[in-house]
Amino acid sequence: MISKSAFIRGIQCQKALFLYKNYYNLRDKPSVEQLAKFKRGTQVGVYAQLLFPNGVDCSPKKAGDTKTWVKNTQLQISNENPILYEAAFEFNGSMAAMDIYTKIDGFCQAYEVKSSLKISPVFEIDLAFQTYIIKQSGHQLDGAGIITVNGDYQKNGEIDWQQYFQFSDYSDHLKLWHPWIEEQIAIAENTLSQGSIPKIGIGKQCFEPYSCDFIKFCWKKPLAEHWSNTIPFKTTHHHLFAEKGLVPNLKTEEINTPNEFFFMLFAAPAIPMLNGCKPYQKTPLAMLQVNILLQKHQIVWIIDEELDNESLLNQCKRTLQNIKSTVEVVDQITHQFIENNTIDLKFNLQASCEKVMEFQSEFRISVDNEINSLKTINNNYLTALIEEMMRKFIVKMHN
Repeated sequence: MISKSAFIRGIQCQKALFLYKNYYNLRDKPSVEQLAKFKRGTQVGVYAQLLFPNGVDCSPKKAGDTKTWVKNTQLQISNENPILYEAAFEFNGSMAAMDIYTKIDGFCQAYEVKSSLKISPVFEIDLAFQTYIIKQSGHQLDGAGIITVNGDYQKNGEIDWQQYFQFSDYSDHLKLWHPWIEEQIAIAENTLSQGSIPKIGIGKQCFEPYSCDFIKFCWKKPLAEHWSNTIPFKTTHHHLFAEKGLVPNLKTEEINTPNEFFFMLFAAPAIPMLNGCKPYQKTPLAMLQVNILLQKHQIVWIIDEELDNESLLNQCKRTLQNIKSTVEVVDQITHQFIENNTIDLKFNLQASCEKVMEFQSEFRISVDNEINSLKTINNNYLTALIEEMMRKFIVKMHN
């Protein structure tokens, strides 16, 4: 069965498609960032269903049970349910699963939901594949489009989902893709009928449009070669392989590992947290001063509850401007925040510290997941999370 995800892999690299279908266990372990992105996509997809309330979810209880999935969809269409979530369609060994499929006033429409602010070319290919399968399976389809997050939406009270999302219509354009989609499905079927892994070399297709999840398998031998230590490689793709443990991390300039750091903890959730904020807007939540040598930390500032974005920034500025002593080191993110908001904070040095960035990322993911789940974020939650994470962080830094 060629699913949408398998088809997109084939478009990117036929070797990746073959490995995905036949050697699934060789996939790289997804990073924490990737897992958070998957979760965010699922959450945003559920909120998009609010645009079409009272629909029926066609997905099966057991993941991967495609036969039941398609049967559930057929049953709901036969019962003339006007709104379906996760509707599955099958044609000649290929399957599409639409986020939202509607039949209202005799007009059938398919919607693909993305948690992104912009539409990338691969999203259109994604939708073209799915609409091709729907039409070939004999079902009515009068229109189709992509639902994305509206980057200009600004929170003011409860989330207005009609304003939060934006719709792009591809109804007339998709039929131009369908002959090409048919050709690509035939190529994918031919690849999967082979008895051995396709001999395809490494290249830019390993990263475009997505970073492949078989890099560890495919790049193991090339990374042992001398060229992996060249400047072009290090400036373009080194960090991707360092994340997977294939090459050592590049040494960052940490100014002889300073004993004191001052840095910001922030959120950048898909769902705006405060009034006045937009989707994915970087929002400061706390400022920490950490002494690695003494293994101590202090929460210099933490957000008050129920503020709007402007009040938050003013409160943060007042707190930071009242710091009398000069801060030894700030990280790059904090430095940028201080400059952008014209905060009068004196500090000696700016450092790029990998461990600090890791800590900020882990904190942001934890908080973003809560906000994207529409849970209330308060001082008690933030303080407990910071204290829990700081114990581990100081040990890492001290070692």
